[in-house]
Amino acid sequence: MPTVQVVAETSISPARVLEAAYDWSQPGSVKATVTDSNVYEPGSSSWEIKATPKDGGSQVEMIWVRNFRGNLFGTLFRSVGKPIFGRDARHMLRNLEKIEESEKVV
Repeated sequence: MPTVQVVAETSISPARVLEAAYDWSQPGSVKATVTDSNVYEPGSSSWEIKATPKDGGSQVEMIWVRNFRGNLFGTLFRSVGKPIFGRDARHMLRNLEKIEESEKVV
């Protein structure tokens, strides 16, 4: 069974297009490494999500390594990136919680 999948992603705010290799070969962890992007430097930008059991739930750790293409994107993301990434992180965690809840029902 494969443990890596390449996925193309887009976002409208700001306009991001990227391709990332998602790797879930390590238990409790999913890491995405950028392979192509109009914003991030391929090969040196990634994000990883780790989950460990804790107190009847999970502790989730998110690690982002962002290296931007060009000065424009770097400046833009340093000034307005925190709210954007925070919103994206909260959205992702809500989706994970929905998946977890749906699996409990089964």
